[in-house]
Amino acid sequence: MKFEPENDRIEYKSALDDNKGDNKFKFEREAVAFLNANGGQIFIGVNKAREIVGVKDVDQSQLKIKDRIKNNILPKTLGLFDIKTEKANEKTIIVITISAGSETPYYIREYGRSKKGCYIRIGISSEPMEENMINNMMNRRVNTSITNIPSKHSDLTFRQLKIYYNERKQTLNDETFMENLELLTADKKPNFLAYMLADENNVSIRLAKYARTNKVDLIENVDFGNCSLVSALYKVLDKMDVENKVQTRLHYRGRENKRLVAELPLKEAIINAFVHNDYSQGETPIFEIFSDRFTITSYGGLPEGLTPERFFKGYTKTRNRELMKIFHDLDLVEEIGSGMGRILAVYTPDNFELDGYFMRVTFRFENIASDDVISDVINKENLVFEVIRANLKITKPQIAKETGIPLGSLDRIIKALKEQGRLKGKTANKGGTWELSG
Repeated sequence: MKFEPENDRIEYKSALDDNKGDNKFKFEREAVAFLNANGGQIFIGVNKAREIVGVKDVDQSQLKIKDRIKNNILPKTLGLFDIKTEKANEKTIIVITISAGSETPYYIREYGRSKKGCYIRIGISSEPMEENMINNMMNRRVNTSITNIPSKHSDLTFRQLKIYYNERKQTLNDETFMENLELLTADKKPNFLAYMLADENNVSIRLAKYARTNKVDLIENVDFGNCSLVSALYKVLDKMDVENKVQTRLHYRGRENKRLVAELPLKEAIINAFVHNDYSQGETPIFEIFSDRFTITSYGGLPEGLTPERFFKGYTKTRNRELMKIFHDLDLVEEIGSGMGRILAVYTPDNFELDGYFMRVTFRFENIASDDVISDVINKENLVFEVIRANLKITKPQIAKETGIPLGSLDRIIKALKEQGRLKGKTANKGGTWELSG
């Protein structure tokens, strides 16, 4: 494993400090500095010379790190950090990934919002913030967090959410889970995040499908909302997976199957739209399917202080940290800031459209060109499929007559269509009907 030099987003520590004497809150200072700047990573078990020394008591160190970030730093940081281990040269290191926070300035709880408590990352060091910088950050804060907005209703149930947690062997205590997941306002009333995660709500999650490349011919308009936001997410993921059809390319080595767009980037873009949308303004993500592309639109643009250049370099700033934490609990988010990396590993910034109000990502379908020698096979498969779709009761002799394809060849084409998942069910020879799945 190769480590780049320390910079404004990387800090190396040979060991976790003991939090005593001169080391008191030394680790917290680094975490606070990243929270108040552009986020970053702290590597425990790698010294300043970038040599791997490893961590001896890995499990205990991880618990201490989580406890110190959670309890020694304010505002609350759940959903803004991720802790994992990596193996390097047969030694274990700990990597803490920290996202830039939206409730700046963050500070060490014991010292409050003061020069001694507030730090910011500048180059390779964490510097104390001057009073005017602290005040400027405070003045820029907009208190529109979905945890501070009260719910429209108080009689909420969370059966769906509890099922998702139970499936991952995490039990939500009936008496404390709303507080633990930050589903309450300061006066202990259900907040808007609780409302969105409840079994029933009026939060709309829209998906539209069009026949062509424009919005003229709407052929499907679905609202997957009005249920737990997690359930709505799974419904959108399932629908988009169905629409992301398999294309087939025939060549001398056999049959190659490939989706219209890459599966993992599409999934990450959908999850990002849910977790980073600005729900405080009443807007929700929109998903659109055209004949040549998928588009995913979320509202709120980039969080304040995150420029497009930094965004495409992998800098992160979480808008809805509480929702991010829940998605992380449910294994929907693997690691803070990793989603964009998975998208940009396949696609480019040209797939994104950004402005101050919304973010849209477009995935254009990839056309797989068949070899010339078998291109007529693909054409015949498509012809047979369209003939069947036009008349689900048509018989094979009728198909052969209409297309001019011999019955022997027709049997092979129908078998291929079934293998592709486009055609299923019994044939129409004896009064049955064809069933289409594509």
